[in-house]
Amino acid sequence: MSKHKNPLEKEFLIRMYKGSTLGMKEFCEKNDVSVGAFQKDKVK
Repeated sequence: MSKHKNPLEKEFLIRMYKGSTLGMKEFCEKNDVSVGAFQKDKVK
């Protein structure tokens, strides 16, 4: 079970995703984040 990420960690993951060539599902699996939560955070 993963812990909740603070806003700085979320921002870091979003920036990493934008600079990566991985698909969203692969990126989320690699970083232990659910796809739904990542999509929600990415929109904010």
